[in-house]
Formats: sequence, C-alpha cells, structure tokens
Amino acid sequence: MTDRLFEPESPLSAVYVRVALERAIDEPAGLTYVWPDSLGEPELGGRVRVPLGRASTAATGIVVAIEPSTDVPPGRLKAVLAAEPAGLGPPLLDLARWMSAYYACPLGQTAAAMLPGGTKHRARSRPAPTRLVRSGPEPATRLTHAAAAAWEAIASLPESTFPCEPKPLARRIGESSVRQINALVRLGLLREAPPPKRRSPALEGVPLDAEPRPTLTAEQSDALDRVERHDGFGTFLLFGVTGSGKTEVFLRLVERCLERGRSALVLVPEIALTPQTVARFAVRLASIGSEDRLAVLHSGLTPAQRRDEWLAIREGDATVVVGARSAVFAPIRDSAAPLGVVIVDEEHDASYKQDSAPRYHARDVAIKRAHTAGCPVVLASATPSLESWHAAHVLGAAGVPNR
Repeated sequence: MTDRLFEPESPLSAVYVRVALERAIDEPAGLTYVWPDSLGEPELGGRVRVPLGRASTAATGIVVAIEPSTDVPPGRLKAVLAAEPAGLGPPLLDLARWMSAYYACPLGQTAAAMLPGGTKHRARSRPAPTRLVRSGPEPATRLTHAAAAAWEAIASLPESTFPCEPKPLARRIGESSVRQINALVRLGLLREAPPPKRRSPALEGVPLDAEPRPTLTAEQSDALDRVERHDGFGTFLLFGVTGSGKTEVFLRLVERCLERGRSALVLVPEIALTPQTVARFAVRLASIGSEDRLAVLHSGLTPAQRRDEWLAIREGDATVVVGARSAVFAPIRDSAAPLGVVIVDEEHDASYKQDSAPRYHARDVAIKRAHTAGCPVVLASATPSLESWHAAHVLGAAGVPNR
C-alpha cells in the first residue's frame, strides 16, 4: 500500500545508473539515479553531477554501474543533473575498485584522487596562437596602396621571421593594427601555418639537441632481452648502482613500445623529477621524431597544464608518460595505444607512498596496473626495498636482470 493513489510510472526506456560519490561515503555499490535521455548514453567510469539529500545539493561522483531496471520505487529516484567531460573510463574504474578494497578507502573518494584537479574544475588552457607564413607572389588583383606597402615590407623580411603571429608581424612592419595583415590573409598572400608539434609544458626551455646513442653493455643487453622475451605480465627487478646505465634500459624499452604501437608509463620519485631527468626521454624521443608523444604529469604543473597533458594521454596524442606518484593513474586507453611497459625508477623511494586517503603505494598500484594490462613492469633501484628483494630472490618473481 502506498500513501499516494497513483505512483508515477517509470518510462519504459529509462536507464538507471549507480553513482559513487566523491566523498567519504562507504557505499561501493553507489546511489541509484535516473539517467536522462538528454545526456546521451551513460559511460561506465564517467563523472557526473547529481542531487544529494533532501535539499538536492549538487554533488559529483563516478558512474560505477549502468542498469536497465531497479528495485527502488521510481517516485523516490532523482535524475542525474549533468555529465562532466572528464572521467575514469572502465579500466581505471576497475583499478579504483581494487584500490578501494585493498587500501580500505571508499570507492568514490578513491576515484576522486585519480583525477587531476584541472579536469574537475574546468581549468582553461590558453589556445594556440595563430601563426602566419608567406604563401606566394603578389596576386593578379590590384592591391590598395596600404596593402601593397604592407606586402612590400613583409616580402623584404628574412625567412627566419616566419611563422609569426599577426600582432608581432604588424609591429615588425610599422603598422599600428593588424588590419592590413588581415587583408593580406584574405588575398592569399599570407596563410596560417600548420600547428607546431605538440610539446609538453614541462619541456619549455629544454634543448632537444641530439646525443650519441651509447652501445649497450652485456648486462644492459641481458636485462633488455629478459623483459622483451617475457610474454604478458611479469615483474622485473632491475638492480644496479647509480650510473650503471639503468636509464638507458628504460629508454630502449620505451622505444620498442613505440615501434609496436604501444604506450609506456614511467614513474620517478617527486624529488627526482628534474628537467634533466625528463630531458633524457625528450632527447631520445626527438632523435626518432617522437618528442610530441611525451607527456609529463607532476605537481609542478598548473591545473590547466595538467588537464591538457591528461587529455593528450586520453586521446592517444601522447603515448609516453613520465611522472611522479599520481602519474600511475594516467588515462592510457587500449583503443588508442595499449600499455606496453610500466617502469618504476627508484622503487624503494618513500615518496611513492601517498600520505592522505587513499593511502596507496604507487609502486604496488603500478604492478597491479601492469597486471591488468598484461604487460611487464620493471622496478629499478640501486638500493631495492626489502619486499622487492625478497620477492625477486625468495618468491621467484621474474628475477634480477641486471646485477
């Protein structure tokens, strides 16, 4: 018996979603909401805004299940308010479920920690500026006196001036505005240059000068071959003193991932994430024309920069990710370039341990992520942690390739 004469019926085509709220609410199954048709198709792992409580206060959460029906009376259900552009996607949602259970942290709170701040707060990135180049000789149509004077000045500029943005180009020829520049663009004398190669903001000011490729030592070759020969998931401990050439092994593994159309994830401690460290990868990738494939994730970037790097990874534009602890959550998608290798440098370092909820260890999460992706994970250190050393020598984990 209901206290209403007529209970509102649910639409025949209604879709219901379960949402894990991004707060410390231990409800792993999520709260049930109606998914409006106006929002399109729901996505597992997508981020949404929903009404919460009697006051219907807007709250954010992650879609953890999509259901065609529900046992909750339809009159008690509220509808999802909006779908956010950023989300985890199914693979990272599975990782969030594992972390939630393993580290005893609510699923929604765990999922929230996996998304960078720039994706949550809609940080705006600066659009790439328009750059112009000269496109050819003077057209057959007669130019106005002002346009002809502007074109004559532009034609006399050295080739190194271009590509150039409209305002600096106008100043260069003594114009107070871009009016004549725009006129020359309409006439076809100037055209927009193709966009430059994508470049991570962490590489600003980093020279990409070529460096000679070193010859591998016998130990480096052995380490590389052991990882390469292993099919599927496997954990490798790369043990070598500082300066023994572990980074060169990393670089070769990353190169081979790119050759196979796969992605690579490289974790380094926060204190070791210096321009020199990142530059090693950038210089090597530049030598094969792939410097635009590098993305860097760490706390030194602005929210907008982190959002742009995150989006480049999710869209498959960047397939080599170098970063600190939270980079283990990089949104690498199988549909773009499946994960081919995970590398954790200085795996013993204490900075891999997160000191706030969820209190995860990035090294262990990296191993789990490699396990899910079915690819090798390389733990490297000159002073391995006791647990990694024990696993390699006593439990028979994939060995110690370089010693």
